[in-house]
Amino acid sequence: MANPLRRMVSSSQVTDWFPANRLATIPSRSQIVNVEYLVIAGGGGGAGNRGGGGGAGGYRCSVPGESSGANSSAESVFQATLGTTYTVTVGAGGAGGNTGNGSVGADSVFATITSSGGGRGGTTGTAGGNGGSGGGGGGQDSGAALAGGVGTGSQVKDGAASYNALLDGVGGGGGGASANGVQATATVTADGGAGLSSSITGSSVARGGGGGGGIDKRAYGANAGSGGTGGGGSGSNVGGAGSAASAAAVGGGGGGAFGGTPS
Repeated sequence: MANPLRRMVSSSQVTDWFPANRLATIPSRSQIVNVEYLVIAGGGGGAGNRGGGGGAGGYRCSVPGESSGANSSAESVFQATLGTTYTVTVGAGGAGGNTGNGSVGADSVFATITSSGGGRGGTTGTAGGNGGSGGGGGGQDSGAALAGGVGTGSQVKDGAASYNALLDGVGGGGGGASANGVQATATVTADGGAGLSSSITGSSVARGGGGGGGIDKRAYGANAGSGGTGGGGSGSNVGGAGSAASAAAVGGGGGGAFGGTPS
């Protein structure tokens, strides 16, 4: 009796017909599975003492028709080999500063795809940290504005510089996945940069917002910045902690603060 034929099916396509006794020697192309991914790193922590907002964690997406970080085109899907174990690391969010700088977010990794942790917010007199998205610069009463941190490549955007005026020191907003953080003025708040939306889980969810800048409690004519859409923490009078890169805490940066205890 001739060997029966069986059809080999991968997740992406039907391949060929093979005799049953050749199933152990099927071509390698039948063992490749195309995997769509969304890899978001931990957001940076917001700083205390007129602190800048933390930057969002790096954002890398391969879902067709969606945007990857910094509004770039979706990346190529990952070709996984059946039976192979791949590393998955979910980066934690950076801690919020009390009266000092925030902490950098941790990287997230899926196989060969790495997203960089968000930059920390800078405290008064300190520039924002570089990272996935850059953190905002720290505010002070006078002098030159402190620069925001720089985002990593095409993963996300930059943090904003601080706004420095007598008794009106405001930290810069942290960068988000799709927009730079905002530099405050006497009439503009230091909002965090907006994140991006993805439907990789079946419904559209915004992730990767930057943290808002904190403000001097004595200030007038300006308010603390709002967090960017997608999990960015709002600025306040306490240091905000960066969000972890996960479905529940979506890689947003923490809000800056005047001082106090991290929230």
